[in-house]
Amino acid sequence: MITKTVDKRDCLIRSATTLIHKQGFGRTTLADISKESGVPLGNVYYYFKTKDEIAEAVINHRIDQFMRQFVLWEKIPDPRERLIAFAQFIIDHKKVMASHGCPVGSLCQELDKKNEGLSKKSGLILKNQVAWIRKQVELLGRISGSFNLATHFLSSLQGMALLANALSDPEIIEREGETLKQWVYQL
Repeated sequence: MITKTVDKRDCLIRSATTLIHKQGFGRTTLADISKESGVPLGNVYYYFKTKDEIAEAVINHRIDQFMRQFVLWEKIPDPRERLIAFAQFIIDHKKVMASHGCPVGSLCQELDKKNEGLSKKSGLILKNQVAWIRKQVELLGRISGSFNLATHFLSSLQGMALLANALSDPEIIEREGETLKQWVYQL
């Protein structure tokens, strides 16, 4: 019984995560999430009383996804290669990002205009990314200015995703990603 409850809740979160990325938080309805997940609409309210609760669950899901990804990248011995792996991750998802934007950047931007609590919570995804990138930069011996270097790296990733989406051109991510990788090699 507990497994079914967890499975339905997880299915709702995964469906909401996908739909919010594709069509935005504002245009995603509880009925959309119900249909996508296969969980009857009436049952959605058992797991989430409001759409904001679903947004918070999606944010937590995104945080968890990146924390797991960071653990995988930490297995790469060289911090420079870890940063390259992050850039390559974005390059590998260039078609999706050109179609729908960055799932994190888009979510943060949309929630910033909706709700202060959700805005701060979603900002944790990017704060965690900056912190992880900064740690890699510092491991490369670049202690002074490490925050600025980390924010430059993440700003580059977010910017290329935004431009690729706005111009419907995934090759922007490919080109700019390769430029960013060269920048990392020069750190």
